[in-house]
Amino acid sequence: MRDQSPLVERVLWRIAVSSAALLLCAPMTPRTSWTYLPQRESGPGGGMTHSAAWDWVAPLLGVVALVSLIVGHGRRLGVAGAVVGAVVASISLAGAAAAALGHWLDLRPGSLVFAGSVMRPAPAVAYFAAIAIAGMVAARVLLGSWLHPGDSEPRL
Repeated sequence: MRDQSPLVERVLWRIAVSSAALLLCAPMTPRTSWTYLPQRESGPGGGMTHSAAWDWVAPLLGVVALVSLIVGHGRRLGVAGAVVGAVVASISLAGAAAAALGHWLDLRPGSLVFAGSVMRPAPAVAYFAAIAIAGMVAARVLLGSWLHPGDSEPRL
């Protein structure tokens, strides 16, 4: 059966679903690491890695967004189910963006530098924040489209 939804709605849905699916890759990214310099010439240095749990929050909320987008897309004809799906997806993607963006802002130069250590920030945090924000925006616009199902078709 062919999908009869307008092209813009299909593109927005695919952007939101793709963003949510990409969040599932967050645990595969490198974490922020600190290398402690040796205190003496003969003493060993040390190290620590940390992610502030953003890389586990993001995929969890990505799964919630995926499920709610799929359910909302399936219930487009009944406005309530579609709206709830889009709202839950939007909130989930906003939460994932907040988790990644919060960690990324904490990595600003000087904010997490410990005395005698060298920090290597996680390279992908900002990308995942941007992906989640793009998905959230697409889900919110999709919400408007699902709230007014007849308004999305061109009028003559």
